[in-house]
Amino acid sequence: MYQADDSTLLVYNLFGFGSTVNCMKIHEDGSLVFPGQALYYNDNEGDIFNFALQDGSLVSGNTGYASSDSIFWDDTYFNSEPLSGCTSNMLVRTDGSQFQVGFAEEPTIEVAEGDDAYTFTAVTTEEGAELYLYIVDDEGVIIDSVESPYVVERTDQDQVINLGVIATVPGKNDNYYLAQYLIPAKEYNYQEGDLNHDGKVSIVDVATLVNFLLNGHWDYSRGK
Repeated sequence: MYQADDSTLLVYNLFGFGSTVNCMKIHEDGSLVFPGQALYYNDNEGDIFNFALQDGSLVSGNTGYASSDSIFWDDTYFNSEPLSGCTSNMLVRTDGSQFQVGFAEEPTIEVAEGDDAYTFTAVTTEEGAELYLYIVDDEGVIIDSVESPYVVERTDQDQVINLGVIATVPGKNDNYYLAQYLIPAKEYNYQEGDLNHDGKVSIVDVATLVNFLLNGHWDYSRGK
């Protein structure tokens, strides 16, 4: 068995009929559809399909339900002579993995705005969910993973950052959230004599002035 995407389950050798690949659809609410399709080939009757029996008539396909542990569907009959079928149909994984049914709750990102930094925290209310925070590009492609909460220091220039968070829950498909944020430039309140722009007047300002007079170099980066 192989779950190809969030809703498609591919099953090999269903009912022990050989290497035919059969497809089932798992809906977000856990309902299952096993569409009518060829199960195997019979030299006398050609392709043999799956049917449900309703009011004595064959109806193409079957329905059932899925959980993270197992999949069940109703009695399956074959278009063969004599009419035969399989009951108590169930699929279970034996390798410890789970079927992915539905989606994790969509996460979000909380932003705490500060004078010196912005803090970004991935959040969800779903019990058992694990969250992973990433820096992404404009297309949502992951550039790097970061710890949550993620702190970005404000600088003397505006910054634009793209973040994404992925929520994972056992037995469910992952869900994600993407957003772009503007971190405005830091506001500096300078005072007379504060030559290095660190918010205070001290001996460091004297050294800054002496350095400029001797070398012609004005360095106030430490104050930002």
